[in-house]
Amino acid sequence: MGDSAKADEHIARGGRFVDCYRFKGDISDHRGNWEQAQKDYAMAVSLAPSIPSSYESWGEALARHANYAAALEKFRQANAHSPHWA
Repeated sequence: MGDSAKADEHIARGGRFVDCYRFKGDISDHRGNWEQAQKDYAMAVSLAPSIPSSYESWGEALARHANYAAALEKFRQANAHSPHWA
């Protein structure tokens, strides 16, 4: 709702969960901090490499940045970990 400080508090309170890092990556990207976003997506993947949602979120972000080859690779990784997911 436009309160970035409150959003940051809630994300920090979430701790070290995959979705917290995945969504933090989305937030960082939309705030214009692509470097931090990539670190957040990478942390989400490293916490649970077999969960496809982190790869999918990272792939969507890469596609928004017109890095289509890297986005496709993330989508392939998501599919490899769970071919019947989404």
